Amino acid sequence: PFGVFSPVWGGLVVLTSVFEPRASGQTLALGIATLLLWNGIGFFLARKGIAGLLSGQTRRELFNKSRVLPNTGILQSLNKLIPADIRMILRDPMTLMIAFLPILVAVIMGRGLPFVLGNLGSNDFFFSLLPQGVWAFLGSNIDHFRSFALVLGPVMYGVLAAFLVLDEKDEEIEDFLSTLPVSRPRMFVSRIILLGGLYGIVLLPAVWLGGLVHGVPISFILSLFIDVLALPWVFLGISFVASTKVQGLALAKLMGILILPPLLAMGLEGRWVLLLGLVPTSWGSLIRLGLVNPVLGSAAGLGMNGLAGVWLYRLHRGKPTPQFHSVAE
Repeated sequence: PFGVFSPVWGGLVVLTSVFEPRASGQTLALGIATLLLWNGIGFFLARKGIAGLLSGQTRRELFNKSRVLPNTGILQSLNKLIPADIRMILRDPMTLMIAFLPILVAVIMGRGLPFVLGNLGSNDFFFSLLPQGVWAFLGSNIDHFRSFALVLGPVMYGVLAAFLVLDEKDEEIEDFLSTLPVSRPRMFVSRIILLGGLYGIVLLPAVWLGGLVHGVPISFILSLFIDVLALPWVFLGISFVASTKVQGLALAKLMGILILPPLLAMGLEGRWVLLLGLVPTSWGSLIRLGLVNPVLGSAAGLGMNGLAGVWLYRLHRGKPTPQFHSVAE
């Protein structure tokens, strides 16, 4: 079953077996094995992350290993900075988890939830927790949950890009970066391209494993391009407002409202659904779910996301650049 790809599936199987005596021994054994496997993976990543912290390896050292010098050219600097960003993502367990989170959520929303709703009987424990009509309502709107999984990806990768900048602020290497021949806007653009490319690589297996395709195929493909437009301005917004990674985490939680429109659309009818258009990240979902005209929805999504990105980009350009004080620092 696709549940083995979820870190929480094994625990849920073991927990619900207490209330479900009919659970087969094979399913229970698979749940226990999956639980042990994911706990082992989590322990390995945590141990590796703690070992990296204890060894004192910082982002400054990663840049030093990349040998980015003030007198190198722009392309040479970017060729060094991008690998340093990739190593930073792979080194930090939290950023690594964010990078693969879209696949996990896709499997849960696209495969796990329909499986649960389709196999939920009237005698099951969870069936009694909510009125029968609620389960039927959720089952008939499963595409909204699939769309939710698709919106999550660009937002999370925008948060991931912002964390790279906040790591630099926390470790006080902005002074060092200000000596490079690459301007701050160009560094932001390079990170947007990097994270956009990584998201494109993750998106394909997420759609396939989660079975997220729904609606008209052409509208679905078009909506994915509208969704990814949120990545730049989420990145720019968090990195502009937050000064530390702790503040960035707080803002990332607030960004949760950006992924709610597909779910909120279940409770809106007719033109009321257009109220969700006030949130730029809603337009991709509205197109996929057939709630707006694809052409008009694409134009609105392109305009709102584009305006947000341009506005935040101009704010960043006007922000004072840190000054490099001494080589010893």
